[in-house]
Amino acid sequence: LFTARVLLDGQPMPNTTVEIERIRTDGTKALTPWHEKIVLQTDQNGQFSFVPNRTGWWCCHAKTEGAPLKGTDGQSKDLELGALLWFYADSQTESRKP
Repeated sequence: LFTARVLLDGQPMPNTTVEIERIRTDGTKALTPWHEKIVLQTDQNGQFSFVPNRTGWWCCHAKTEGAPLKGTDGQSKDLELGALLWFYADSQTESRKP
């Protein structure tokens, strides 16, 4: 089980969309659409969890709307705030307590 917490300025980000994908560098095809991309929401504490079901590199992308910015044309432009976390899961990974 992989669990992480999404924070912005040190505060939890509840109900934030997180997209999780395994990068298939080994050339394998996804078994089902579920294996292509997992999309979930953080809980009230900004946490999310999932089970990395295959060995390999995984990418977690948390994103939320930001305050609009003015473009060079003076018009308001939507802004998306995001963060990426990459990790490698293998059969030797052990759970460790800090």
